[in-house]
Amino acid sequence: KIQLCDSSMADLSPSVPDDLPLKRSIEDVNALDEGKSEAHHEKREKEESGEQVNPSDPVLAGKEDAAGADSAQMDVCEDQGDADRFTVVVAFKKQKLEIKVLSTDLVSTIKAKLEDLTGVAKENQKLMFKGMLADTSTVADAGLKEGTKLMLIGTPTQEIRMEQLAAVVAHAIEPTAVAVAAQKSRLQDLEEHKKIITKGVPPGAEKGLSGRKMRLFECNNVINNLYDKRGEAVRLTFKLEENQIWIGAKTRTTKLGLDQIRNVTWEAISGFDGYCVLILQAGPTDKSNMFFYFVPAQYCDDIRRCIMS
Repeated sequence: KIQLCDSSMADLSPSVPDDLPLKRSIEDVNALDEGKSEAHHEKREKEESGEQVNPSDPVLAGKEDAAGADSAQMDVCEDQGDADRFTVVVAFKKQKLEIKVLSTDLVSTIKAKLEDLTGVAKENQKLMFKGMLADTSTVADAGLKEGTKLMLIGTPTQEIRMEQLAAVVAHAIEPTAVAVAAQKSRLQDLEEHKKIITKGVPPGAEKGLSGRKMRLFECNNVINNLYDKRGEAVRLTFKLEENQIWIGAKTRTTKLGLDQIRNVTWEAISGFDGYCVLILQAGPTDKSNMFFYFVPAQYCDDIRRCIMS
């Protein structure tokens, strides 16, 4: 409601003449609220000039209805947007995160929402569904539907900072003590490992690169032509969507759940630059260790990150 409290207030309101009924001002406000101000203004001018106003005037009626139609159309669009929205489920560590998306959303939009929920920076995220999803793909292009399950691979920024801090602390330890401890733990000095290492690099093995770091998706999540503890040729296939590693030998394939692996370490092989012995601890003690020889060194960091995250 609009109320003119006194004559001084009326002087400050030149847009409302003194002889104009209060009801007329209230009608103006209501007309604005209803989105019909243009038609209402024309009708008012005709009334003030003494011109006869036809309530059924199609021009005025059309203008009054237009705003209402536009408003109704907006409501329909909003309802349609809600109808197009659906939920996908993202697995991250032990969490199941429900994310509402539109078919036109980009994968990068989903990552932005996940960054808020998980603390994993967008640029450090790998979103998996039948392979790794590209940031520029839309939800529709990726084939995501109601209830689709995705997997997020990545390390929260806070954990990365803690690892960096731990690395700084490790470098501060007495170098001699580190060297002595390393000398005692060299696998290749033990006979059971030495007999495998002396076989040399397996035929067809990928070239090892020292001082470089590469992601597993760059080798399609498969590392071929390794040796296991028995000296047999095997390949490691990282089925990240299924939370598994498949260890494929000539006559069998062993499936190992990522959550079974307690630790991932490796040791550079002397005399074979760029290659490592990869150790997967598949139980509570070192007796459960699984050894893989001549793993290209450039993948070791990403193997650990994918498994332990």
